[in-house]
Amino acid sequence: MRYRIPRRLVLPLTACAIAGAAAIVGGACTLPTSSNPPVLRSGNYVLVAPGNGSLPGMITDSLGRKLRVLADTIVINVSTQTYEQRAFVAITPAGGTEQPAARFVVNPRAYSLPASLTLILPTTLYGGSIVVYAGSADLEVQMPDRTIWRYNYR
Repeated sequence: MRYRIPRRLVLPLTACAIAGAAAIVGGACTLPTSSNPPVLRSGNYVLVAPGNGSLPGMITDSLGRKLRVLADTIVINVSTQTYEQRAFVAITPAGGTEQPAARFVVNPRAYSLPASLTLILPTTLYGGSIVVYAGSADLEVQMPDRTIWRYNYR
């Protein structure tokens, strides 16, 4: 059986093929280059998007407590390679009832830089070591439960 393309479709299909080839050859399949590459800056990074939702963020810490995070700020000092965490959180102990929201601070600690624009925060309010990816104006923090929380520079 011989298959033929109807004459009325030849011209539109040819135009699509040429446009597609031009897009690929013209750079559509290459990674874009940014004129402003990401830079970690000293200052406040404020929680704007916990996980896939909006504030307040909900997470269970390493001790099994449920945390309702109303506000969280990670303060970075690039010159000393330290960070501080300031949060306003309501805690529900395992099997208990939620306590009133309170302010928590993780005093300045050194962070490590195992790779370009990747930081390791050894201690956080949420427990354990946390990996942070720095963008042009934000941090993406991988929480212990593998969700990503986004912090904007302010």
